[in-house]
Amino acid sequence: MRIFHGYLAQGILAKYWLFLPLFLLFSLFSHYYFWQIGDDGYIYFRYVSQALDGHFGRWSAGLDMVEGYSSPLWFLLLTALSATGLSVVFVSKFLGLGCALITIWGTWRLGRVLGLSINKATLPCFILILITGFHYWSTSGLETPMVMAIVIWLAVAFVTNKNKVFWLASISLARPEGLFLLPLLLISDRLVSPTPLKIKSVMLASIPLLIWMIFRLAMYELPLPNTFYAKATGEIVEQSFRGLVYASPILLLWVVCWIAYFKNAQRSALMVLGLSSWLLSFVIAGGGDWMIHFRLLLPVIPLVVVLASLWLFESKIFIKGLICVAFLPLVLIWVLPKDTVGALQGSTLPEVYYQEGEMTRVSIDLAEEIRNKYNTQDLVIAVNHAGALPYALNESIIIDMVGLNNKAIAKSEGLVHEKYDHDYVLSLKPDLIVLNTRTDPGVNNEDFTPDYWSGETALVNDPRFLTNYQFSGLQRKWHWEVSMPYKLIYPGFARSWIVVFEKKP
Repeated sequence: MRIFHGYLAQGILAKYWLFLPLFLLFSLFSHYYFWQIGDDGYIYFRYVSQALDGHFGRWSAGLDMVEGYSSPLWFLLLTALSATGLSVVFVSKFLGLGCALITIWGTWRLGRVLGLSINKATLPCFILILITGFHYWSTSGLETPMVMAIVIWLAVAFVTNKNKVFWLASISLARPEGLFLLPLLLISDRLVSPTPLKIKSVMLASIPLLIWMIFRLAMYELPLPNTFYAKATGEIVEQSFRGLVYASPILLLWVVCWIAYFKNAQRSALMVLGLSSWLLSFVIAGGGDWMIHFRLLLPVIPLVVVLASLWLFESKIFIKGLICVAFLPLVLIWVLPKDTVGALQGSTLPEVYYQEGEMTRVSIDLAEEIRNKYNTQDLVIAVNHAGALPYALNESIIIDMVGLNNKAIAKSEGLVHEKYDHDYVLSLKPDLIVLNTRTDPGVNNEDFTPDYWSGETALVNDPRFLTNYQFSGLQRKWHWEVSMPYKLIYPGFARSWIVVFEKKP
């Protein structure tokens, strides 16, 4: 029996030996980036806190009901798991880490069902694990890792014709574009799949979205989440150009995948290629994202990397060469050497390299100072960064001046994070206004220099602000650093100050 087990162990090791370095790399990088968290993650956390306090789906009392979270499914999962008594921050990180593992497994599985051998199917997994954003966003508190996992397993379902209903229902609630993506995928399945879903299965796949749409219209009175109106309703040409620039790391690889498909005509890959195309088109049409490390591209990357790996091994020399060239832009978004060294040494990402650097921790510390100085129950506070500080002041009424959690501002003109309505904000007469500046408030005896965001500049230049508000004495300094090539885009974000203004007596 011992000899039998010895041979069995040797056989498994011989077959799956590449999984050992794969898991080791995943563990090292996951540990290095584990504590990275961005301000937007705290938006989910505030909604969860409100729900656990008996105000399901509410952002702030006294303001319009607003769906300021991008993923209903992620919000529901966080709320359900946090209802057990666990910290929502803890839940989001370990749920995200689990989804990242499921994505790696799904990436390997997709390679296998498309015809790659056990070892060759690990190639796209290694490529994915070397991409910074994969780890950077897995434990960030946002829905990104869940969407990655759903997308890759939906692709497996399309190839194997198994569990399509479950994964289609999941993708419909995973992101704002789910309302459009579900019917497009159902039509694609009908046209392309050799065994398309029957009408009964189509109805089953649509039921969760239908239920949420009824809830959304009844509670929020809008057909799409507020984040759609805040981020994706700008001038279409400029927005699409931004989206194309944002998608540039994988655009060439995506094009080459289509070329390889027409050369190889592997029908089982068509739905995977189509899924990647629909997802990429929504990213481009929405204008991409301002955040670093390409979180919106992450669900698309495993799909095109698996397809490219498939045709790298199976195509003629011309296509092989094209694929090798198309892989090169991905190297630009791989983990940097200094971060690799840090991961190998067992250290963690320095806080200044988090999405907003030290801002989230500093905002939570500032919230405690505000609580010590004011009666924060039903205190009305206007903010630019509507994440960590509103979460820490869950009992206060928060006006999100950027519009992610405000219907009126979300419908104003402008591109993503350039929408504002200072007249509306001042009309609500907030008790506190939390502003940001990149100039030390102590310089030239000035409390605030309007050099951070156009919406704040418009607000402080309004005579009503000067008449009705004064510096509260509360301010906090924070630091954010970015690596190349992002330093070319955000050269002046190194140091900033949060400054709190209060109503004059």
